[in-house]
Amino acid sequence: RRRGALPCPRGHGTDPALAARPGNVVSREELLAVLPGGGGDTHAVETAVARLRSALGVPALVQTVVKRGYRLAVELEER
Repeated sequence: RRRGALPCPRGHGTDPALAARPGNVVSREELLAVLPGGGGDTHAVETAVARLRSALGVPALVQTVVKRGYRLAVELEER
């Protein structure tokens, strides 16, 4: 079970990809592939991530990993 995780708002193509791999880096290219109408412009990913951060109200929850992508910053509990 994840502790500290917040439900991601609908309407953001990046949230399922990040939520499926909490704590792991997801590349811009992977996120671009799941964005509706994302095309080939990684700026669309940056915009979607900015909107997701704003919608969550906790901008630090979605972390930028320089030259790699983004990660959902959550702690996973040991069972």
